[in-house]
Amino acid sequence: MSLLLYISIFYLYFQAVKRSRDKTKQKTRLTQDRVTQLKCENETLEEKINLLTKELSFLKDLFLAHAGNSNESSLAGVDLGGILNENDESSSAAIWKLMSDPQFKINKPHS
Repeated sequence: MSLLLYISIFYLYFQAVKRSRDKTKQKTRLTQDRVTQLKCENETLEEKINLLTKELSFLKDLFLAHAGNSNESSLAGVDLGGILNENDESSSAAIWKLMSDPQFKINKPHS
């Protein structure tokens, strides 16, 4: 085999190896980007779960307070239907505003 033919074959082999390595690097980069994106999405969903868990707990307490104290008017003027029908962000804001109102108190039932 001539030296020129050997160099040509070696060069083609080298190019194929280089393309394969580049393709592997690109695939690794894309996978890492996807992992980063999914981690961010997961954190966002975990925060939403925590918020919804707190809201659920608050609404349970609110329901129990209202059911246990049906003669009291501590919920007078509170538009519960409006709070529950609004979108997530404004619903959360309305609930936290209601919770921070000094005139609003939840009397938890005694165990």
